[in-house]
Amino acid sequence: MVQSETFRLLGYFFATIKICLSMLEAVKCSVQIGGVHDFTELIKLILAVVYITINLLLILGIRFLIVKLILINRIFTIVMNILAILYTIGQYLTVMIFRRQMDKGPIALMIILLILVVIMVFEVWIMAGVLQYVKKQQFSSTVDESKAQEDEITKKTKNMQPKSAQ
Repeated sequence: MVQSETFRLLGYFFATIKICLSMLEAVKCSVQIGGVHDFTELIKLILAVVYITINLLLILGIRFLIVKLILINRIFTIVMNILAILYTIGQYLTVMIFRRQMDKGPIALMIILLILVVIMVFEVWIMAGVLQYVKKQQFSSTVDESKAQEDEITKKTKNMQPKSAQ
């Protein structure tokens, strides 16, 4: 079993890698805008900016122990991975039907789908671990606060007792 602290580090590392790759994609798309595929590059640029924002939310969620930000990242990750799987299926089926390449197409499609599913499971596993870490930290901070309040009440009640009772 992996420790929850390790998931915190994995979450930071994974979000940083995704931010760097998204920035590279954004730069590439912004340079290529003005060519033949303007609309496609614009969509890629917008998606890159959204990826950067969502992964910044993950980093903020881990840093400030905010579960909602991590859940937003998790939902976005699952939706985008499912869309990538559906897009890949559509692309391969289009190629197989129009180019009549039925011999190696299904095998390549299955391999790529397997890779995409493994990536999705890995990302969801990391998000589950990060959520576990944040919830554990929130619980421990709540217990520490209640312990401090209890100690403060005990001190106040001792100070309020008459000197003869002490």
